[in-house]
Amino acid sequence: MSTCSCYGLAFNKVGEAVTSTSLQVEGKEGIITESQLPSAMSGAQQRIDEIENRRPQEIDQPAVEHGPPKFTSQLQTLPELREGSLIHLDASVEPVADPRLKIEWFHNGNPVGHSSRMKAIHDFGFCVLELSPAEPQDTGTWTCKATNEHGSDEVSTEITVSGDSGVFYEYQQNGERKERINQLEEWIHRPKDTLEEAEMEFDAPVFTEQLTDLGDLSECDAASFMCVLEPIGDPTMKIEWQHNGHAIPHSNRIQMSNDFGVITLNIKQLIAQDSGEYVCLAVNSKGEARTTGTINVQTLIETETPTIIQPLVENIDAQEGESVHLECRVAPIHDPKLTVQWFRNGAPLPEANRFKTNFEFGFVTLDLLYAYPEDNGDYELRVTNDKGEASTTGHIVIMAKPSLDFKPQAPGSTVENLEHHLRQFTQSEIMLTEEDAYDPNVQKGPEFKTELTNIGIDEGQFCRFECQVAPINDPYLKVEWYKDQKPVLLGNRFRNTLESGYAALDLLYALPDDTGEYTCVATNQHGQVMISAKLACQGLKHVITDSQIPQGVLISDIKRGGEEALYWSETTEAQPRQKQAPQFTIRPRNTQVTENEPARFECAVVGNPRARVLWYINGNQAIHGHRYKLTYDGIYYLTISHTKISDAGEIVAIAKNSEGEVLASASLDVFQRDDFRQQQLKSTELKSVDEVRQREIQWKKEIMGTLGDAFDKAPKASVPKLMQVERTKAPIEPLETEELVQKFTRSRDEQFYDKLNYVEREQKQFGGMELEPVSLKPGKVEKYEPPKEEMEKVNLRGVAPPEEVKDPKRYASPPPDWTDPKLGGAKVVQKDAPEPEVNVPARDQVKFRAAKPKPVAEGPNRDRVQIAEERAKLRQVQQGPEIEKEKIVSAKDQVQMKQKFHPKKVEQFDATKIESEPLKETPEVVKKEVERSTISNKNVVRYQSYREHHEINSSSHTFNDNLLDVNMESGVQRYEYGHSPRSNHDRMIAFSFRRKSPQPTKIGESQKVAPTMQTQLKPLQGEIGRSAKFVCGFSGDQPITVKWFHNGKELKSAFDTLIRTTDSESSLDLTKLKKSHEGDYSCQITNVAGQVESAANLVVNAATIRGIAPDFRAKLTDQRIQQNSAARFSCSIIGEPKPTVAWFKDGKQLPNMDRYQMSENDNESILEILDITPPDGGVYECVLKNGAGEARCKAKLNVILAKTGKGTESGPKLEAPRFTEQIQPIIVNEGQNAEFRAKYSGQPEPTIRWYRNNEPIKPSRNHEIGNGNGEAWLKISTCNQDDVAEYKVDAINPAGKAATVANLVVRPPAGKLAGSVKPGAAGASQTVMKATANGIDQQGKQSKSPQFLQKLNAINARPGENAKFVAEIDGDPQPTISWQFNGRQLYGGRDHKISLTGNKATLEIIRVSASNSGTYQITIKNPTGTATSEAKLSLQSR
Repeated sequence: MSTCSCYGLAFNKVGEAVTSTSLQVEGKEGIITESQLPSAMSGAQQRIDEIENRRPQEIDQPAVEHGPPKFTSQLQTLPELREGSLIHLDASVEPVADPRLKIEWFHNGNPVGHSSRMKAIHDFGFCVLELSPAEPQDTGTWTCKATNEHGSDEVSTEITVSGDSGVFYEYQQNGERKERINQLEEWIHRPKDTLEEAEMEFDAPVFTEQLTDLGDLSECDAASFMCVLEPIGDPTMKIEWQHNGHAIPHSNRIQMSNDFGVITLNIKQLIAQDSGEYVCLAVNSKGEARTTGTINVQTLIETETPTIIQPLVENIDAQEGESVHLECRVAPIHDPKLTVQWFRNGAPLPEANRFKTNFEFGFVTLDLLYAYPEDNGDYELRVTNDKGEASTTGHIVIMAKPSLDFKPQAPGSTVENLEHHLRQFTQSEIMLTEEDAYDPNVQKGPEFKTELTNIGIDEGQFCRFECQVAPINDPYLKVEWYKDQKPVLLGNRFRNTLESGYAALDLLYALPDDTGEYTCVATNQHGQVMISAKLACQGLKHVITDSQIPQGVLISDIKRGGEEALYWSETTEAQPRQKQAPQFTIRPRNTQVTENEPARFECAVVGNPRARVLWYINGNQAIHGHRYKLTYDGIYYLTISHTKISDAGEIVAIAKNSEGEVLASASLDVFQRDDFRQQQLKSTELKSVDEVRQREIQWKKEIMGTLGDAFDKAPKASVPKLMQVERTKAPIEPLETEELVQKFTRSRDEQFYDKLNYVEREQKQFGGMELEPVSLKPGKVEKYEPPKEEMEKVNLRGVAPPEEVKDPKRYASPPPDWTDPKLGGAKVVQKDAPEPEVNVPARDQVKFRAAKPKPVAEGPNRDRVQIAEERAKLRQVQQGPEIEKEKIVSAKDQVQMKQKFHPKKVEQFDATKIESEPLKETPEVVKKEVERSTISNKNVVRYQSYREHHEINSSSHTFNDNLLDVNMESGVQRYEYGHSPRSNHDRMIAFSFRRKSPQPTKIGESQKVAPTMQTQLKPLQGEIGRSAKFVCGFSGDQPITVKWFHNGKELKSAFDTLIRTTDSESSLDLTKLKKSHEGDYSCQITNVAGQVESAANLVVNAATIRGIAPDFRAKLTDQRIQQNSAARFSCSIIGEPKPTVAWFKDGKQLPNMDRYQMSENDNESILEILDITPPDGGVYECVLKNGAGEARCKAKLNVILAKTGKGTESGPKLEAPRFTEQIQPIIVNEGQNAEFRAKYSGQPEPTIRWYRNNEPIKPSRNHEIGNGNGEAWLKISTCNQDDVAEYKVDAINPAGKAATVANLVVRPPAGKLAGSVKPGAAGASQTVMKATANGIDQQGKQSKSPQFLQKLNAINARPGENAKFVAEIDGDPQPTISWQFNGRQLYGGRDHKISLTGNKATLEIIRVSASNSGTYQITIKNPTGTATSEAKLSLQSR
């Protein structure tokens, strides 16, 4: 210890001051003998021993004896309470510490139920009950009962609660308002002015006119039943129609009406099932009446005897729990009276949810969803109708499963997946094989496949003993661990594992006491085996014996040097932290989960500066959101809240900073959740009423317990006596006060009746307001008839009829001129109206057999038609003189014209005067007599089709329609349609002659525009089972009626013939083509101004056999191969015809080199790669193709480098592609060029692909594609309307994928006519569009029906990608949009984004999955009409 004195001196010009103090310093000891651990860690070893060693067994203390309960205080007596106040009851009870003491509360002898108003407390010997708010029904006796095993005690009290009525009858206002309210109440309660009408009495119903039998009618005829019923106007009358004893439902085919007692039943189209007895039943409060009529519908289809076309399979064997399918074919198909019944072992098959039957189009099926052994037996199908019966039989044998299933049911527990499953526990070699799997039929003792290894560690480190033991998944196998022949105490530090043949003992942190020999003992029913290993743990120092003096300083120097030697300073400066590339200290581990369960990955990274960690799932970056949670607390976590099957695959974590980046990967296996319907269910047992009642009594006893017996033994109180006692205690007060009763019951004084007389007596009306009395005619009830509209009468001048010449050849039709191969002479001459066609019923029509085509040599002349030369012969349209443009005069140069006639001003009430002057004489106009002519009522004169056979150089299938000839005088137009279906030698020609609608004369001239065909029907060819669609475009004034005909018979919309009609288009969809659909189809358009038709034919061919789509029986597997060695990929394929095989690497086809050897052996395709180098690592893909489809399969090759021994993923740098600059939307004029450009980054160099409406774009004359130096471009030359679409560019490399999307809009050239003017529409309003410099000026604006400028396109996407449907719409006013998916309405949300920008409607689907595949439909609508467009979204396999 040393002491020194310190002085302080302060001075200036004026003077100085001094202060002093003393400093005493005590020296440190050279050796620290005290513990340096914190006080909280003192005695740590003792605590560890206490935790690891078992505590001594506690000695049970004898139970404390408690006496019977006794209340030491009584419930207090409360005064009379008002409704809404608080009720508080409390009492003290002994014993206090009895755990078996039970407290119960009773109200009027009944247990108190729990409610939100009640609060019961029992604690520390106090019993409390609170009720808030109080209600009148709480009045009565409240009892608190205490019970234990030695006895019971209770205390009671009386509570009275007076209720408030809730209505205040006292007046709340002052002044004269009370008198005015009394006057108003007297006025309201005055006697009524009119007397109530007496209720009318109605008699029982009687039919004055009965139903009549309609007799025999044919199918498709209309039928009507009518009867008359009295009384009329009875509100209680109910009318019901019955058919063969069953009520007739309302439908669009059957209509029922009751009009003033006239009851009718109208059936629009009869079917065979309508035959039978019809009853009209009338019921009211006095009785009922009925009348009966019959009808017999004769069908055109002859009923056949039932036959079995394809019988059931004779014998079927199946395992228990599997599904069984029985199927056969029967005839006739269209017999409505055909019934089908199933029998098992001669008895009818019972109804159950396991049995699914179906009878459709002659196919009869029976499905047993999961079979039981009791389902064994003979199954018989009986088919019955009016003509007879047929049957077929099959035998089913169900083999039962063993009662106990020893196989593990968890996914991934089979021996095939054993290695993949055990990799999450150990990285050592797997020595277990398929022979080591547990078999209950083989008596095999336990066997260790690997030995334990000796371990030497330091104190506090982690160690593990692990081994592999067989048999795998033995339910009787038991593994125990011993240390020095004593059992290991499993707990906080010791943990054991036994999973699928893997056994391990983990020591979380080791201590020196853990040193010793550890033994693993495996035991089952057939033997025991053991293995041993030793553990050596070196302890750490707990006392610091090293010197704490800095290096180079001695104790003698400190003693000799004195105070100066005690102080030293470190001259070394803090070293700046060096920058370091990121490294993974904890890598993600492989994980296996079940579908919809959470999955969690974690990793730890060191580096300077701090690294950024990105997570990728199957190449797609995981963004923090609803399903993916990214967190960091020193360790980076990726949590998938609800896993899906699509999440299975590779999970990659990339850590990067300015010094570099590193990658770590793990695998995620997602197993599909088992279907609960495959579990074996217990068979249902029907219980009798007595059993159900006995079960309810048993449940009641279990719920009530001993309390139920106590209630049964307790004396029952008399309810009437209790009510009488309660009324005497609390008499019921009337709700009305005496003042209110007297107010409504007091006698009326004379002044009251004087006021009534003043109100009721007739008051004198004001002058000038009197109304003349009107005598009304007596009422009369008549049946309502709608007013008939009369046409305006026109007086026509009579014309002498021409003399008729009886010519026998008058109606003979000469051969048409258009059959002449030379069209120059084509001319149609109007003839007189033909005789009316005879309407032949369908059953009398005769179907002609199609004529056999003639050989080529016998056919007509096949010279090509020179359309251009024939058109040149027609007279060209002469153009009139140019119309001079109207000169625009400026405002300053305009001259105000003086009005010649000035209107006279007339006041509001002046009388109207008409000035008359003599009219000028006008000479009489004599018109020529109108020539009489006959116009056919059919616009389509002739339609004919034939086949041409000649050589065509072009291989494309085209449709063309050319206007070949126009007769200007008769207004006849001739169209030719050509269709080349499949071969280059066949061509189908169709002609359609259309005569324009005759122009009406000025007398009765129509103000409507006759319909015209904008798009003619075109002939079609299809295959059986496929679909076909006829489309017809038209225009004209509404309303327009559209009818479709097939071989002259009108078609109606049905499930196989769907008719859709808009304001400008009508289509006929034939969903599943049959041979009966072949023939002529025509579309008839009609309005009040005229009618037009278009026709075409349909040829149905047999379905072509496309084969079986290719698929993989065994897919490719990932490979990990040493550098300079060989790799082999193989897969098993199927398909018919045999598919072609192509191999790709990272999206590019493999070159034809000696290193790549591709071979096929039967149904196996093999790829061998010789002398592997690091660049060979990547993703390899096998692609199969044939006429029926395509299939793909991928696998990854990882090359182990020869120098480092690591995989290629730790060598070259990987960076997922991304677009630094997106492509932008472009709007160009028609004929100009357009260019899309985007900048990207990625390592290795990404592959660039361009798409138009999700279809790949290939380089062509109009499309130039290129990329380089991180930039990609697409150039489109000479843009037109066909180039309007959505363009997308993808950048792909092994690390990931990126995409960007933009649209191209092409403006039409200036001055282009935006609308079409319809010829021949005299007097009709037209819309003329004028092109100006600023835009489009619309004159004569009118509404425009919605239409699609660009319809939806089908999309083929991969799972996890985003899909976008885009449609461009037009309409005035702006149409509204709605989206549907498989017929269900779609709304915007998290998974579906719906937008409407300008005229572009967009639906974007986020991360598509299998549930999103289907048909999407957009509907646009405005007041003038509706239009729809649909497309399909398909998912392709990975």
